[in-house]
Amino acid sequence: MGDLVEKCRLKEKELSQIDNVIGMLRQTLAALKKGNDTASDTLDTLQRDLTSLLAEEQQLKQLLNAGNLDNC
Repeated sequence: MGDLVEKCRLKEKELSQIDNVIGMLRQTLAALKKGNDTASDTLDTLQRDLTSLLAEEQQLKQLLNAGNLDNC
């Protein structure tokens, strides 16, 4: 049981880290949009990364919320 709890704690920590990265990406996107219109390639890459992270975060939250502890 303790091993399962530890796995879930690690997933919660991972979710927190994903939230932090998402916040940094949003700030970077906003700064790039304001400061440099020629950075469209960088913006597109960051947007794809952000979308991917959001999808991964959603999947992890669903696993935790569903109580599917075997997949923690």
